[in-house]
Amino acid sequence: NLSASIPVGPGAINLAWGSAKQTTQGSSAEPKSTMLTAGYVYSLSKRTDLYAVYMLDKYTGKSNGSNIAAGIKHTF
Repeated sequence: NLSASIPVGPGAINLAWGSAKQTTQGSSAEPKSTMLTAGYVYSLSKRTDLYAVYMLDKYTGKSNGSNIAAGIKHTF
């Protein structure tokens, strides 16, 4: 797994990549899952952030899945 946070203006670009293999007993096939995430976090203030994230998931023998998320985070 790899991840990075790159400061850009008042926020940061966040990137992550991960991969995993699953060993199945009695089978020579090894399914593999690969995930990629890219997002941006924009700081409105010291305790409040806006964020947007795109996630892509690939799994051997299955169709790809993707998600988009956006929101606001406030820390108390």
